[in-house]
Amino acid sequence: MKKNKKGFTLAELLIVVAIIAVLTAIAVPLFVTSLHKAEEATFNANKDTVRTAGIVAILNDKNDTWDITELAADDTFEITGVFYADGKFDASQLAVRLVKKGATTALKDETNYTTWKSKKTEIIVHVKVEDVTGISVTVDKGTI
Repeated sequence: MKKNKKGFTLAELLIVVAIIAVLTAIAVPLFVTSLHKAEEATFNANKDTVRTAGIVAILNDKNDTWDITELAADDTFEITGVFYADGKFDASQLAVRLVKKGATTALKDETNYTTWKSKKTEIIVHVKVEDVTGISVTVDKGTI
């Protein structure tokens, strides 16, 4: 009588399961770290977008809200920008507020990227007056 040996032994299955468990234990932390770094890089890029949009709004101020030449060195612009979960920047909600030297309201720290994962995130950045007045604008070449 011929013995029909089909299938795997219990030992072979346990070895395969152990190998898969070891590979998973190595891969999952690497994936989580990569995802964390990508989210942080995205947030920093969004923060740079808010900072740039705010500086452009300050320099292109049509209502002469701020006279750049009369600002003090310790003055700061607080710029608030809104991003949505799909990554879109809402330029209509860009807000720029001047905080004069010696103002009683303390400036908030820039938004931490760990609070960034909601549907609508406000990113607050601060730009010192030196950063704004040190920018050269050449309109004749079409660049800022």
